[in-house]
Amino acid sequence: GFSIDDFRLDIPVPLTAAPITVNTNTINSSFIFPGQPVQFSSPILNPGTTPLDSVQVTITITPSGSSTPIVTYTDPVTYSPALPSQSNLVHIFSQLWTASPGVYDVCAITSWPNGSPDLNPFDDTVCVTISVFDSVSITSTNPFCTDFESGPQWVSVNALTYNSTQN
Repeated sequence: GFSIDDFRLDIPVPLTAAPITVNTNTINSSFIFPGQPVQFSSPILNPGTTPLDSVQVTITITPSGSSTPIVTYTDPVTYSPALPSQSNLVHIFSQLWTASPGVYDVCAITSWPNGSPDLNPFDDTVCVTISVFDSVSITSTNPFCTDFESGPQWVSVNALTYNSTQN
């Protein structure tokens, strides 16, 4: 005889929108410097069964460790022709952000697909972490950094500890 071990019923969601990721106009989001204008973009997916005519897309920028965004932009997006089911299209946010030093969580959030409540709100938010390099001013009293033991503390990727006394 036969028996059914696992039984699964998938019911497609008719009306939903989802951001896939967050991108910047910088090289791989790796080199962002203070004062640099950063433009964010996000591919928006229509995972629902209904063609998507419009959606609200919001970007939030929050310092890491904080729960309060310092920047929130919302763009209304319209698609003509409508975005078909299981398709995506990149949205470029209309406003630039001027970077300041620090680590930030940048989130893209979709809402109000076709002017209605999203029927699958669990896929409406995607976040990435970006780092904005700090800078140092060169002055006559601080012409350059002569050593790394007593100067400004810098955070590096793939840091190694070097001790000249062990040579």
